[in-house]
Amino acid sequence: MIAMIIWAFLFELKFLMFGALTLLGLLIFLNVVFQIFYTCTFNRMVTPSEKYKKYKEGKISKAQLKKYIYPSDEKFSKYAKKHGCVSCTIAIFTFMCSFKCNKLYYSHFYSFNMFKAQWSMGGDFKDGKYYRKSMTIFCIVAMVLDSLIICLCIASITSLEVMSNNLWVTTVEVAVLSLLLVIFGCIELCMLKDILKYNEKKK
Repeated sequence: MIAMIIWAFLFELKFLMFGALTLLGLLIFLNVVFQIFYTCTFNRMVTPSEKYKKYKEGKISKAQLKKYIYPSDEKFSKYAKKHGCVSCTIAIFTFMCSFKCNKLYYSHFYSFNMFKAQWSMGGDFKDGKYYRKSMTIFCIVAMVLDSLIICLCIASITSLEVMSNNLWVTTVEVAVLSLLLVIFGCIELCMLKDILKYNEKKK
């Protein structure tokens, strides 16, 4: 995407350049939103509102308040403490590269099932369904953005001669890679329930 933006700028193809910049910005924004959502939902400490209210009223001390603080997701908190280095690495790549790096938590990272993360949040279900549904929504949004990138590339290619310059080659490459992302994204969505079944309660 960045290479295509640079070539579009050099060849003064403003439609492609601004379109690609907008979609790249949306992809980056999606990563930031996912990381904030993920951290606030699964990887933070929570203070019960009634205990915090008592602390504000001066009925309990700060030391007593700390006793009531608990992880927002108990299962994932245990995993994050046990594999701190891996969790930090995945969080950094999720934020800086793509939210899809978060999938490393459940992708046999060490080639053993025992090292796969677990999540306990999920409303009334109290299992990993909430994580799966959240990942599904973000993956669908990402595929929509990839589809828009493909449409932008096709619209731009029609105004260029075949194999005329580096911009044409780069635009075709971006379109093909985006198409592959959509295809593999659809395959993963179909397999996601089976992939994450280890984390959900059996009926």
